[in-house]
Amino acid sequence: MLRYVERFTSLLAMDANAEYRFLTTRRNRISIECSLGTTISLIPFGEAQGIVTENLRYPLKRESLRLGEREGLSNIATGSPVTITIERGALLVAAVRRLD
Repeated sequence: MLRYVERFTSLLAMDANAEYRFLTTRRNRISIECSLGTTISLIPFGEAQGIVTENLRYPLKRESLRLGEREGLSNIATGSPVTITIERGALLVAAVRRLD
């Protein structure tokens, strides 16, 4: 997905449990409509810098994540939409579907 993300205005992968999107320096903002309590994980590829999130229990305000050192796993949506932006790098965003 990361290889092709720049070619499309939106690129979404899904499996039985979650939806996955990439943020990059050029495609640096997403908005996810989701239910309250949805698990949102932020997984950097290398280092993602200047991350800002809205409507997550543990918000990030211009912070960095680095694979293997600091990842944003298992955050929780407190509102909708959840918005995420980055300044530099690449970030995989996984929104886990709730089983109600």
